[in-house]
Amino acid sequence: MKGCLRAVEQAVGIGVLPFAGALADNIGRKPMFIASLSSHVVFVSFLLAACFVARSSWDICQVLLAVGFVACGISNAIYHPTSSAMVADMSRGRERLRGDGYAAFGLVSNLSLVVAFGSMYPVLHMRLEEYSWMWVGFMGLGAGALLLNCWILKETLPSAAEGGPTRKPCSCRRAVSELTKGCRLVWQDPFLRFFVLIASLAPMAVMCTIVLLSAYQVVALEYGNARASITGVVLPIQGAFASAMMSPLIRRSSANRLLL
Repeated sequence: MKGCLRAVEQAVGIGVLPFAGALADNIGRKPMFIASLSSHVVFVSFLLAACFVARSSWDICQVLLAVGFVACGISNAIYHPTSSAMVADMSRGRERLRGDGYAAFGLVSNLSLVVAFGSMYPVLHMRLEEYSWMWVGFMGLGAGALLLNCWILKETLPSAAEGGPTRKPCSCRRAVSELTKGCRLVWQDPFLRFFVLIASLAPMAVMCTIVLLSAYQVVALEYGNARASITGVVLPIQGAFASAMMSPLIRRSSANRLLL
């Protein structure tokens, strides 16, 4: 089931991504970032609802989980291009700092996963319906982050006069056109072609490994030994280390060598 939910999340992301970049260039970075946070709050709220109905109706619980992961896919698909665009906006004229900005985003994101896992570790043995109090807390944190960003987050999208993108009406036709142009540019560049190949195969292998690991823990170790999922924290730790090292390594070496 976990693999199916992740597939739903990724499929929704594929559908949303072609529009996310165009919308961020038209309506601004801040509204899109707020939309991403709002979708995440919706995701957690559906997980909370699933906890309440898990014992009475497993079918309804599965539907709630699926809808929740749809919201998660929307949130992630909006977050990544929008946050990258914000880093690019804030580093205009200071291109050497751009790698530092991306590295900081990656470091904070992965460290937050490590902290979240550490805080949940003592309760990993509980059943789904017993997690409701935890999702209430996470929903409160998400809502607080949403309100805080609505108040303090500044718009970084430069105007057309400042060298920013020319705002055009966003439509399905324009999104498909932009996606086609992007694919053509990627295909014409040998480095980008190789990068897309690596970027598509590596996460596939990682996701398959995670799903197989989860299945093994449930079947072989049962829920009573759920603490064995401590292995899942390896990826965010590795991601935090790689993010911290990325910027200085790029300055000392070329992107081609690092990718290889």
